[in-house]
Amino acid sequence: MRKTAQSTIKPFTEINLTPLIDLSFLLLVTFIITMPVITEENAIPLKLPRGKAEKLPEKRHTITMDKNGNIYLDGNRLGIPQLEERISTIAVADPQSPVLVRADESLKYAQVVQVLRMLHENKLTRVALVTSQNNEPAR
Repeated sequence: MRKTAQSTIKPFTEINLTPLIDLSFLLLVTFIITMPVITEENAIPLKLPRGKAEKLPEKRHTITMDKNGNIYLDGNRLGIPQLEERISTIAVADPQSPVLVRADESLKYAQVVQVLRMLHENKLTRVALVTSQNNEPAR
């Protein structure tokens, strides 16, 4: 009788979790890095008026005015005197710096004009009013 050689190969019964953990950490780091960028401009709840959409400049300053009359420059809440000071600093540093004005549609016109006048007095002429697109729900 002939003896058959028994296989010395053992079945692989372990699952290597290292690639799965690496992928999980990579996704986590990606979300942590991109989250501040996503929430920066939408952190202050506004109901914007409707209008046409144009491409936004990459380097810009954003003035946000909420329905309570609070004013934010690049996400930092400021009073009128501090806003005036910061606008003059921006104008001296770069008079061609684009400025976006985001104002809640329920705000009084005079409050928005006050900010626009500050920008005009400091010779900042690249100013845009941010609106919602016609087919986009107001946020």
